[in-house]
Amino acid sequence: MPTLDQKQRQDIGLAGSGNMWTWLSKILSSGGDAPTEPKRARDKGKFKADDKSTPDVNEAWEGGKAPITAKQKRIAAKKALLGKK
Repeated sequence: MPTLDQKQRQDIGLAGSGNMWTWLSKILSSGGDAPTEPKRARDKGKFKADDKSTPDVNEAWEGGKAPITAKQKRIAAKKALLGKK
């Protein structure tokens, strides 16, 4: 099995980093379709409020959609269990 020279080790993140997990974080963060957790929108460090005149967009959250709460998940699960819409 051929060994990697120093340049090849640096290219893939194995040499000189001091942190043995950097290569794994590079692999996990490079692309992928992992869903990100919604974040609150901010304006100069303060949370932005939702504009009620636009019911289809929630300006208080980045991406325009609020996360699903635990209560909403429970209600959806009950409806699925009972077969209601």
